[in-house]
Amino acid sequence: MRFVLMMGLLMLAACKEELADAPDPVSLTAENVAHYCMMNISEHPGPKAQIFLSGLPEPIFFAQVRDAFTYIASAEQEGYIAAVYVNDMALAPWDTPGADNWMLAGDAHFVVGSGKAVRHGCAGTGTVFGSGEGAGFCRPARWHIVPHGYHPRRGLSGPGRAGVPAGGKRMTQTGFSRRRFLQITAAAPIMGMSLPAQAAAPVARWQGVALGAASQIILLGLSEGEAATVFAHVRAEIARLEGIFSLYQPQSALSRLNVAGRLDRPAPELLEVLSLSQGVWQASQGAFDPTVQPLWRARAMGEVEAAPVGDFADLRFTADRVVMKPGMALTLNGIAQGYITDRVAALLRAEGLRDLVVDAGEQRALGERPGGGAWRMGVADPGGRLLTELSLRDRALATSSPRGTVLPGGQGHILDARTGEAAQMWQTVSVTHDAAAVADALSTAACCLSVAESAAMLAQFGGAEIVYRG
Repeated sequence: MRFVLMMGLLMLAACKEELADAPDPVSLTAENVAHYCMMNISEHPGPKAQIFLSGLPEPIFFAQVRDAFTYIASAEQEGYIAAVYVNDMALAPWDTPGADNWMLAGDAHFVVGSGKAVRHGCAGTGTVFGSGEGAGFCRPARWHIVPHGYHPRRGLSGPGRAGVPAGGKRMTQTGFSRRRFLQITAAAPIMGMSLPAQAAAPVARWQGVALGAASQIILLGLSEGEAATVFAHVRAEIARLEGIFSLYQPQSALSRLNVAGRLDRPAPELLEVLSLSQGVWQASQGAFDPTVQPLWRARAMGEVEAAPVGDFADLRFTADRVVMKPGMALTLNGIAQGYITDRVAALLRAEGLRDLVVDAGEQRALGERPGGGAWRMGVADPGGRLLTELSLRDRALATSSPRGTVLPGGQGHILDARTGEAAQMWQTVSVTHDAAAVADALSTAACCLSVAESAAMLAQFGGAEIVYRG
């Protein structure tokens, strides 16, 4: 997870967020794939879950409700959750909960402490549900469904934690996300930017979602009305790239590759990212490795004894196909957000725009801020503490913090693929480069490397610089 404070244009005041109507649940089909295991969801008995992320048309499916709990409570969830649905087990047998048997999680009752972890539709608060393996104490979801410290295989420890509000229409990750921190605290003009300069400069601003995370763009020289067509092109480009790189969309190129172990006629963008990933994998001596996904998935489920499944050397890609050995899967989360940032910046340049900032997971600043001079950026830690400031012009900035997201057992979410262990060398690393994709991958890798190892890695990418490490 990245934590960056952007300063220099205008004050971004936090505003009250309205709850949107929950999207309707999607019928389960034989083609749906479970998020963590990447297997056909219909092959698993018991209650399922589906989670809608704001801005994504299709839900993420989970083969078990406890998997959805893990996703919500501790791992990769960065975007706003628009709705959570679970099977109503008061209406169906355990083995066949049904394709259309869905209810809002906020209207369900859950069994906490049973061998099967969760069941729904209990008849009243405080009742004992069933006996034997599936028995447990039934609680209403309206008290917030995700207890802090609860892990489906280890039970409950610690105080309650906010989760789905009554009705199940909204859920956000607790604590500061990098993007929430940016929205709330991006400061008033500094470094010589006068209020008259702000008022004189036409500014257009867009906020949206890229790969499930909040994103924004600031354009100078266009009014909001003039920028409407440009932002429509941006949305279409982000949607197209999500169709390649998303782990959440079951029909994305990456998801299909992870399920089948093979992808014919891969998109040029996928090949470009794989080629860059290979370069960083080699330069980092294997610390950065997108094939860490099966291990990451296991750690997110609390399986501390899990071992890596192959490495990047077991991946083959050409213009005709991408092939992996059985059991492998890729995550491009350590590079794809930077790549999308680059592509959006290139699109805006092609529209004739010169002064702008793109934040689609990582930041790219082009041209000048209002009043002249480089854009001012700041780096913050996961708690929101400002660590350093810097000027950025025609450069990209990427920041990685291993403990920005914490997996079960208290380990950070960035794994050193060489050892399979969570990165512990540094708490936060920020890298600048001409390309956001390069900075993104290098900042991720540098969290696992010593000063000397990082220096050797950066030497292979001209212009790369670590601007904060601590």
